[in-house]
Amino acid sequence: MTVDYLPLASGNVRNFSISSEIIGNLSMKNIVNPETNSENGMPYAIATLDGTLMLVKDEEIIWSVQVDQQLFALSKMDITGDGNDKLIICSWEGHTYILDQNQHIVRFQTEEPVSGFCAGNYWLGPQNTAVPCLIYVTFTKKILVYYDVNFTDITVKNLLQLIQEDPESNVSELFHEKTANYDKKEIRKFIRWCCYGNHNLRSELNC
Repeated sequence: MTVDYLPLASGNVRNFSISSEIIGNLSMKNIVNPETNSENGMPYAIATLDGTLMLVKDEEIIWSVQVDQQLFALSKMDITGDGNDKLIICSWEGHTYILDQNQHIVRFQTEEPVSGFCAGNYWLGPQNTAVPCLIYVTFTKKILVYYDVNFTDITVKNLLQLIQEDPESNVSELFHEKTANYDKKEIRKFIRWCCYGNHNLRSELNC
């Protein structure tokens, strides 16, 4: 077996004093190489200790993200059920980053710094099925297992987007019907009532 060294156009990767993690065979749809405009090839990801995460395809960097943490562990897992792998990266301080192919990010922090991390689908017992798990080992000799970790989506959407994406929703029509004769101040009051008001006291809005 021969090993080919293919340097990327990144100063961080060419710095041999910075350790890195690499993971390949990513299942990600519609990843296009910006140089060749091609969807062929298999993407892979690289995380470096100085906080750089890169998605690479055909030896070209698709995108790069920089965080202010030292990244030491890199995994992949489809936690939204859409058929696309998400990149799951962990830092020594216990910060965990979950990214999709469009750079949408979910971040959270564990209770304490960690010395080891892995993610995958695991069985928790003989009667169970495999579920997405995040597993941490801390410097105080604890093993933390977060199991059945599922997201419907990791993108940030506002209420209007969710309404528009639901073809069976009539909330938009109801909103325009209720606010047709309202000025901006009354519309703000209506939205505030929808979110925080006492819905048993409709006299607040005369509706």
